[in-house]
Amino acid sequence: MTGDDRPPAESHPAAGEPGWLFGPGTTPRARRLLLLILVPALILAGTLRFDFVFDDNLVVLGDRLVTGQFNLREIFGSEVRVMDVTLGYYRPLVTLLYRADRALWGTNPAGYHLTNLLWHLLATVLVFRVAFLTTGRLAAAWIAAMLFALLPAHSETIGWIQGRTDLVS
Repeated sequence: MTGDDRPPAESHPAAGEPGWLFGPGTTPRARRLLLLILVPALILAGTLRFDFVFDDNLVVLGDRLVTGQFNLREIFGSEVRVMDVTLGYYRPLVTLLYRADRALWGTNPAGYHLTNLLWHLLATVLVFRVAFLTTGRLAAAWIAAMLFALLPAHSETIGWIQGRTDLVS
């Protein structure tokens, strides 16, 4: 086949981007997303072995909004409290998530940390999406999201169950 007989090159949506990650393949989108989720998940998986720390015990095990009778009106009508002392924060979604964790995992801290990790991974995917929509560049968006996912400053929000307030906000 001569150079004149070749069909025109197809335009790839990520033309000019690094081939090992963004190049042609059966499912490049799936590969990118998988790497974007798996790399941080594997690096941060150690948090699943963490115990309750600081005031996690007070909120997860001692707050009656989390441990008591389910009352949606009280959850949405109350401030966050620790040992019946109000803290001046209004976070009903976080309280509902703690209740869901308690229903799923009981008092096993690994489940609570898993929930935090999943919220962080969701935020990472959203950072990728916003960065791509803003720049139109896959590589730039992917790198921005990976940097976000692995930023050491996020270790507190992932490893500390109470850090969920930052993850959900």
